[in-house]
Amino acid sequence: MVHLARTTPLLIAISLALSGCGSSTTDKSSVPAVKGSSAVDVDLEVSNRMKPSVLRTYLRAWQAIWWRRFRDLERGGDDNAPVFGATADASWDRMQQRYGEAAFAFRRSERRLAAISPPSGMRPAHDAYMAAVRRQATRLQKVSEAFAGTDPGALNRALEALQRSQMQFDLDGAQWERSVIAACKVTGVEVPMIVRREYLSNGQRTR
Repeated sequence: MVHLARTTPLLIAISLALSGCGSSTTDKSSVPAVKGSSAVDVDLEVSNRMKPSVLRTYLRAWQAIWWRRFRDLERGGDDNAPVFGATADASWDRMQQRYGEAAFAFRRSERRLAAISPPSGMRPAHDAYMAAVRRQATRLQKVSEAFAGTDPGALNRALEALQRSQMQFDLDGAQWERSVIAACKVTGVEVPMIVRREYLSNGQRTR
């Protein structure tokens, strides 16, 4: 009899872990503290010339893209921990589809981010986060492809690479949050809720 190995539910591991929704129930201050960062300092210099209306428009579009990805991932998950066999079986086919759908959600999110124009002060942070989304899409696709095969070792390596990428993705989200906070401070624009609650960094920004 094959024992089933549990993996973190995609809804939690990808949607909620990326957003921090599972752990953040209380709103943080309207203007969060910013830890020191040379990247933020560079953005501040350019942000001093940024028009508040331009930043607001950009952040509204950016948030809409983030929420669309969240909903796409949410549709691909369920409330039960997905299970898969220790060796290739029908459960691997299901997991291949689920990780493939998650990869597609990230690729679509990258395309949407590429379609909006950030203010000049936000360009470095925007491009860096878009690259992080692209990396996640690649890692998710690699896991999906591993589930399409029959090698448990290859699958474990793909899952471990995704886990490492996820940890980096939280840090990438923290850097984007810092850049947004910096730009909002110098322009007087309200910090978006998803940044105040550290949805992108999964709480890593203030740890």
